[in-house]
Amino acid sequence: VALFGYAHVPWFKSNQKLIRDEDLPSSAERIEQAQTAAEVLCERGYVRIGLDHFALKDDTLAGAVGAGLRRNFQGYTEDPADVLLGFGASAIGNLPGGYAQTDKNIRSYLDAVDARRLPVVKGLVLSSEDRLRAAAIERLMCDLSLEAGALCEEMGFAIDSLDASLAATSIFEDLGIATRSGRDLRICEEGRPFVRSIAACFDAYFVPSTQEEPRHSKAV
Repeated sequence: VALFGYAHVPWFKSNQKLIRDEDLPSSAERIEQAQTAAEVLCERGYVRIGLDHFALKDDTLAGAVGAGLRRNFQGYTEDPADVLLGFGASAIGNLPGGYAQTDKNIRSYLDAVDARRLPVVKGLVLSSEDRLRAAAIERLMCDLSLEAGALCEEMGFAIDSLDASLAATSIFEDLGIATRSGRDLRICEEGRPFVRSIAACFDAYFVPSTQEEPRHSKAV
């Protein structure tokens, strides 16, 4: 089960302008809704997977927790493949060399397919640092923990390469939802709803939204 909140992005989806902001639940109410739903699922034999997934205890996804759990554009998976091919309008593919997105306009996408042209309109080549940061973010999203020094050495970087990002997580330590010992970071169970915000500390490209110029849906 993938369980996540409604993303209100009227600046991106114009039909959502029909919904008034004041009619939407607050961040505190969204957390309460998510916690209530999680409790119901756990009472029925499901276990929590990362941020927003649930699986029965004998499911292969549950077995992958702490033993190779992965996260891609579709959510959590136990599939170790390093290639994800996206089909259909606006699909994003994940390749060892980077990301590729198809045309989000359905008509243009179909025209390209009919003409036997690759319907990819956007791509990003990943640097070695991008891959390091992506791996760090994936571990936090999957394991709620990160051994940053060990990961840096494993991927051929200096052990202190992520120190600045680790330092940025201190605000979450102050809130009591994360702990740090040396270069090891752990997210407490109370911090699970905030794992996206904590992981964002390791995203070199993340630009926080402002009220005047929103870019993202609410993380919580």
